[in-house]
Amino acid sequence: MEMLTLCDAISVKILSDRTVLASVGNELRAFEEGCDTGITLEWKLRNKIHGIDFDGKQILVYGEREFMVLDYDGEFQLSCRGKISDWISCGKLLSESVNRICLVTGHSNAVALRISENKNSVSVENRSSCVDKSTIYCSTIVGSSSEDCTVFGGTAFGELIIWKPQLKIQNCKALNHVPILHRIACHNGVIFSIDVSLRNRLITTTSDDRSVRFYSFSQNNKDCISSGWSSTNISPLRSVYGHNARVFKAKIIEKDGIPFILSAGEDSYICIWNTSGDLIFKRRHHFGATIWNFDYNPRTEILFTTSSDGNVTSHSIADYFSPIQTKELKISSLGGEYLSKIRFIRHDLIVGITNKNKLVYRKSDDWEIVSNFPGYKCTLLEVSKDLMATAGYKIVTVFQVDVNNNFIKKFEGELASNIIRSFCFLSQNEMLICDEKGACKYSNDNFSSCLDIDIPINKEPWITAALKHGTILVLSNRQGNLFVYKREGDKFHFKSTIKHLHGHLGVTYMCLKNDLMDDCFIRTAGHDSTIKTLKINKTSGVVSVVFTETVPIAWVEKFHEIGISKRNYIIGFNDNHFVIWESKADVVFQVSCGGGHRCWDLIIDEERNFIQLIFIKNRLLYTTVSKLCSNISNRFKMPYYSWHNKSCNIINSLPISDRSFLLVSGGEDNLLKFSKFTVDQPKDICLLQNISLHVSSIKGIEIIREKNKLIIFSCGGRAQICVTEYNIDTESVEERAQFMLKSTDFERKFQRNTQEVDFDPETRFMSIAAVNISGSYDLYLGCSDGFLRKFSYKDGEFRLCDAVFYNRCILHVRTIVLGSQKYLISAATDGCICLWEVNTFNEKEEPVFKIRHHESGANSLDISVKDNNKVLFVTGGDDQDVVVSDVEVNSGHFQVNFTKHFSIHTAQVNGVKISECTKYLYTTSVDQTICKTNLFTMELEKKITNCIADVKGLNLLNVDSCDYCLVYGWGVQICKL
Repeated sequence: MEMLTLCDAISVKILSDRTVLASVGNELRAFEEGCDTGITLEWKLRNKIHGIDFDGKQILVYGEREFMVLDYDGEFQLSCRGKISDWISCGKLLSESVNRICLVTGHSNAVALRISENKNSVSVENRSSCVDKSTIYCSTIVGSSSEDCTVFGGTAFGELIIWKPQLKIQNCKALNHVPILHRIACHNGVIFSIDVSLRNRLITTTSDDRSVRFYSFSQNNKDCISSGWSSTNISPLRSVYGHNARVFKAKIIEKDGIPFILSAGEDSYICIWNTSGDLIFKRRHHFGATIWNFDYNPRTEILFTTSSDGNVTSHSIADYFSPIQTKELKISSLGGEYLSKIRFIRHDLIVGITNKNKLVYRKSDDWEIVSNFPGYKCTLLEVSKDLMATAGYKIVTVFQVDVNNNFIKKFEGELASNIIRSFCFLSQNEMLICDEKGACKYSNDNFSSCLDIDIPINKEPWITAALKHGTILVLSNRQGNLFVYKREGDKFHFKSTIKHLHGHLGVTYMCLKNDLMDDCFIRTAGHDSTIKTLKINKTSGVVSVVFTETVPIAWVEKFHEIGISKRNYIIGFNDNHFVIWESKADVVFQVSCGGGHRCWDLIIDEERNFIQLIFIKNRLLYTTVSKLCSNISNRFKMPYYSWHNKSCNIINSLPISDRSFLLVSGGEDNLLKFSKFTVDQPKDICLLQNISLHVSSIKGIEIIREKNKLIIFSCGGRAQICVTEYNIDTESVEERAQFMLKSTDFERKFQRNTQEVDFDPETRFMSIAAVNISGSYDLYLGCSDGFLRKFSYKDGEFRLCDAVFYNRCILHVRTIVLGSQKYLISAATDGCICLWEVNTFNEKEEPVFKIRHHESGANSLDISVKDNNKVLFVTGGDDQDVVVSDVEVNSGHFQVNFTKHFSIHTAQVNGVKISECTKYLYTTSVDQTICKTNLFTMELEKKITNCIADVKGLNLLNVDSCDYCLVYGWGVQICKL
């Protein structure tokens, strides 16, 4: 019984303005308007669903070689199901009967099927085959009856073939060969989608050559039907390129009677084109996951998309057809002067500094000069609510702006001996200034007293960002270093530092995230696509990085939290685009502005539902106004799951309560995810935190529990180890340390058994085992270059202790205790299981025990110790076998009691787990099956299918003596056996 499925969501079909049907893996989920969750229908296919067709009364669902038909009148009811001998490329419900179906297969065969009146059987009425036997990668059926059905198919050679199946012949089961009506060379690669609009006389195709191509045909709908497309002239219009990866779907839609083309694909972008080939809209969705499919409702103007991360989303695209307009704000009233600096005071009030050092403001359409501004050359213009500050050579001026646009001067005077390069509002009554020589001062709002702050002096010593909380002051300089000071009396004392927190440029923004009794947490951003959370001890001032979040913005400039909804917008630049990103809605605003070096400001008003950006480019002032949430449909509140966008390689689990588990997972997206799964809420995996320390894929995870904390060691590509800490009470995650093996850490030439072995800089750590030894840890790493390496870790420091060369890629390592002796267990690509004594690891080059389980790699491994001297080894291999060995250890002597081979899978076995009671063995394979074997009787008790592609492993969760299998790979599926 499946409890949760998160994998490829491929198909989506709009049933009505209030109901949408989508497929997630092999499941069907119906989403109703206003509902927060979808309803999973009880009927499913064996493998993934690839297509859905709907004619108003019946729903055809198909995938691979299976299909089923559901009756729909507001409620769903299974009508029939069936299976054919070839892969189904597309299917259509025929209009002349509610019980007739046309299926087109991957080898250009068309099959007409009829459902019996009692709906208990499906019969073949007739079959047709195109004379071209090329494998088609996509197809669509144009027409809705046997008479006018025409097949458009796309081949691997980039050709569009059009043929008309002979479906009108009654009760003829012989295969009819029909000719090709048109063969059109379209793309330089595989064709992935075809759409035909008879109304607009348009055809679109997409391909892995990253293009979308348009074609026109001359005849109308009736002429095409009467001539069977044979005399239709199809002409290429144009090719358009807006995607940077494979384009999987394009669809012709209409807006106010005008045709447009929507396209989406592997790069996670939605593009809208007009028929002239102009890209009028482009925006990223689904956080980088592949968009497989979409459907569009022209009445509600809502777009529904499905993606590889298992999510179905809805977007209102009513505003997408009219691109965001950027217009110039004229400043002719200033007599030819131009603005050099610009800021918002309120949404209806803009202030600026001209090139002739005038302070001006704009309300409505007029620019006015602030008369009481002294007119010195300004280096800075900063705003905090109703306060505005300017600075230049030695001088600082502070104004307060009231509701009537009166600029009331609060302070003006010399506060530095040089040009002032930094001015930061720490609060409404605290400021920080820094001149070009590095003289940094803290002052209150009336500047009655200034406190000097000693900062490191370098080529550009000024401050880029600052934050004060209580007695703690945090600064960042232009070199990218972060400093923590603590006020003690009338002096700020330096406490700690982090070098190059966001690279070699300074922190751009800081804000307080959380305040606890002993610690405060702040978030920082910079020009490295990351947001970091820092923990600062209020007593000692010691600062450390807690965790790092990667965001799809190259230059992060600031955060903007909306108080009403608590949504946190990340603001910055990607190349020459200004971008606003939000964790639930992805990109909500994007406009070309010239790049991140421009002078700009932004105001977000959630109450009025608008965003306004102003920026200076080529001495001209521009503004852009957009709706805040124009890409989120408020009618459909679909659940969003934050799972891996790419394949998940490893999941370790740990019970954190009677019915809840912490899942720590890592995959090809380089993310270490901390998630919470509760058996009583089986339709949800709650993401706690993402950790972005890894620079390559994650292969192994080890969890060690210490009271209310978990120490997590993870390893993977680039020979990297990362350490994180999870607090069970607060459900918080902190980064602790990271390490990457280099040739200087290990001898360039390492000799074992008179064999020289070069250090491979591309070494991957495949698996990790950890042993806690009085506050320090011994780490054992199985490596792709054939070494077993031992490290010690303590207080953030790693030390390479020793290594043994095994000469095979080591896939798994574990540690066990048998009697009074600790052993390290390894499994490698030679199919052998080896035991090494931990205490003599650095003395012996050969294992103390070795047993062969497979002729090739041991892809999966599990171990169960019983009676303190017996161990049960279970492995799954490339050879499709599952092997169980019972080994007894007495005084260092190893005796194999039995070895049993099971041939229960038809592909490599990547997951094996022994149940907590040691009675059952659960295994999974690339053949997408899960097997339950009784270890007492050695008999297969149960075998079920799952829809996870490229299965990487299996985890077991035990609740109330029930086993829940968690299968992962390209997605995750949890089921109860």
